[in-house]
Amino acid sequence: MDQLKIKRKPSKLKISLIILLSLILVVFSGVLYARFWYVNSLKPVSNDTTVVSEIIAPGSSLGDISSQLKNHGLIKSARAFEVYVRIQKQASKLKAGTYELSPSMSTQQVLDVLVAGKEAASLFTIGPGLRVDQIKQRFIKAGYSEEDITLAMDPANYLDIPVVNQIKDGESLEGFIYPESYQITESTTPKDIIRLSLVELNKVITPDMVAAFRSHNLSVYEAVTLASIVEKEVPSAEDRKVVAQIFEKRLDEGIDLGSDATYFYASAVFGGEPTPFLDSPYNTRLYSGLPPGPINNVGKTALEAVAYPADTDYLFFLTGDDGINYFTRTQAEHEQAIRDHCKITCASDYVPVVN
Repeated sequence: MDQLKIKRKPSKLKISLIILLSLILVVFSGVLYARFWYVNSLKPVSNDTTVVSEIIAPGSSLGDISSQLKNHGLIKSARAFEVYVRIQKQASKLKAGTYELSPSMSTQQVLDVLVAGKEAASLFTIGPGLRVDQIKQRFIKAGYSEEDITLAMDPANYLDIPVVNQIKDGESLEGFIYPESYQITESTTPKDIIRLSLVELNKVITPDMVAAFRSHNLSVYEAVTLASIVEKEVPSAEDRKVVAQIFEKRLDEGIDLGSDATYFYASAVFGGEPTPFLDSPYNTRLYSGLPPGPINNVGKTALEAVAYPADTDYLFFLTGDDGINYFTRTQAEHEQAIRDHCKITCASDYVPVVN
């Protein structure tokens, strides 16, 4: 007779161990997966190195920032970003601003940028030969408020910069806003930009240059005024030295400067037809000596031309129809140069294009 095999039920302990091991395996697998997900989520979104400007608004929370970065494709996971920032104890150090970020940046790289607070910079360019009102329009086009622009144009804000103290009482910054491209960020104000320009001008006008101005019987303000005319009259650095020599010789001999640029300035700023007969102290066709102040901003070559003019004895110049500058010593030579080279632009009914 065969023995009957009796099946034994697994003991409760064995069942408990199996369940426990299963749970441990599930938890361990979950931890491994979570770690894999977390580490992977901190990696760059892609290899795309395209840089985008990301604006982090003032008052943004960590949740706001992480959601924004995720929505804009700059991080893989908002949750992973938040966890990482908190682990690094950097949540309170995130700064508002405009930043240059790309999908190729890791979470750590993105965090470094936001904590450093080094905003993305763009360029604000102030060109040479511009009046204050034209510079104001550039600020307006850049999106600045008229109130902030007006405040920025007050010389009283910058009396700590030596060159500003050369401006006559009651006069504007006309002529003193140095032409250059300035790096700005989202938080840069018009006042910041104007300060940068004045600091730059203060560097350009060296003590040696001031001494050179004085050797020509010119104060700094008078030199900037004369340089502003030179700036507008001719573009070439070498020709500017000759034109500066002509103007300084005319000042010494009491002859009017005869610069068309001065009555165009008077017309643009104070009104009236831009003709040689416009009655304005700025019109050097009618009034001898320098105008009351600069007619536009000046670059380095114009200032250097006034400080270190060419060594010639010319007394006249004109820009011919061909764009070439012709220099002469006498009235007769000048009139001949007009007949030979300036039949169109020197005609009485010629109306030039003026910016």
